Amino acid sequence: MRGRRPSHARGDRGRHMGAHRAEERPAAATASTASRWTWSSASPMSGSASSPTGASRGCASTDRWRRIRASSPPRPSTWPPCRRVARSSTPATASTPRPTTSWPPGCPLVMGDGWETSRRRDDGNDWIVAQLAARGRITHATIDTSYFIGNSPGSARLQGIDATGGGLDAPDAWFDLLPRTRLQRDTPHRFRVTTTQPVTHIRLDIHPDGGLARLRLFGSPTSDGLGALGLRWFDLLPPDQASAVLTAECGAPADWARDFAAARPFSDESGLHKALEGADPLTASRVRGLLGVNPA
Repeated sequence: MRGRRPSHARGDRGRHMGAHRAEERPAAATASTASRWTWSSASPMSGSASSPTGASRGCASTDRWRRIRASSPPRPSTWPPCRRVARSSTPATASTPRPTTSWPPGCPLVMGDGWETSRRRDDGNDWIVAQLAARGRITHATIDTSYFIGNSPGSARLQGIDATGGGLDAPDAWFDLLPRTRLQRDTPHRFRVTTTQPVTHIRLDIHPDGGLARLRLFGSPTSDGLGALGLRWFDLLPPDQASAVLTAECGAPADWARDFAAARPFSDESGLHKALEGADPLTASRVRGLLGVNPA
């Protein structure tokens, strides 16, 4: 930034920039009234350069700075259709940059936005294994080689596995979502997946090596996958936000909501059903609907 850089910058503790430690996470209701203190006075900034500044109030080097959210994160059932819902599990070879750059949000802008593997001099090939956020069925896939012209892979193969209650090591458990298919350079390839089997992990093989700008998978979670995702989301909410969600979305009494939030985590649906025993039937039904969990 040269012509549009700010002249000075200052850091405050409070509603807009949080200086809270991880254990001091404020409640949503008190975010607007959180105390404010300046951890860095107004300091001049130079163009196209970093501008280090010291904190005016002592803090441990392991402190985490965070922005205070005044609302809880959206529950999985309200996510928009396109969202990053996978993480790399096992990259096979060294690559530049990391394989996770194959599925960030947005479209690629340059070749450096994607994933490029090292050149191979043997008979093998490079591949990625990624775990989906929830067990689901994939209906479409996009393998994008945009901006990769002289170094795009010659072909690719997409496989899936349902590793619910099992591992990834059984070779017979993997099945084709897309057989080995020739790829063109600098092109977003869109494929329809006809397999209806649910998957928890996918494996993308590129032959023999090269670069990919994006990998996009489209589909829908299974009912049990959506329930497991909803439980993980609810277990990760701070206690005050969890009770606030139960009160606002399910009409639960404040005392019951606070006690129910304190009973987390619920490792699976059976744990949730046990915690809901003795609850008002209407409230219990609303809680299950909120989390996408089927009735017991």
